[in-house]
Amino acid sequence: LFGATVPLEWNGAIVTGVATDSAGHYSLTAPVAGAYRLVARHVSYTSVAVSVVMTEDSLMQDFYLEPTIVGLEEIEVSAGPFQPASDVHVAITKVSARTIRALAGAGEDVLQALRVFPGVQTSGDYSTQLYIRGVQPIKTSFLSMT
Repeated sequence: LFGATVPLEWNGAIVTGVATDSAGHYSLTAPVAGAYRLVARHVSYTSVAVSVVMTEDSLMQDFYLEPTIVGLEEIEVSAGPFQPASDVHVAITKVSARTIRALAGAGEDVLQALRVFPGVQTSGDYSTQLYIRGVQPIKTSFLSMT
């Protein structure tokens, strides 16, 4: 069975695992010799688990998984009322003075620092206008570091 998962468990925890190849074969190695639980699982098949003792010698373990019916519960999806066109929410990103000081190359230049955020531009190095996608140009004289 292609794509079945075969985890090797010890004390309820998975220590290693593999998936079967196109021919349904698998090969795995235990981290240390000892008693383990080997499980074979595949969607829409019953899982099978066996206890095995792994040693340095090779061990061959075949699994035969039986098909099963997978029952799914009904899910109902419905749309709520649409958002009115007048109710526009703008994304807000708060930037602290510490963040601006930490940005490489920004120093204490707020405009230079804000240009690294998506959708924010200035018209030039010495411009006092800030362009934010979807908003009218903003005079930046109100920006200050606090």
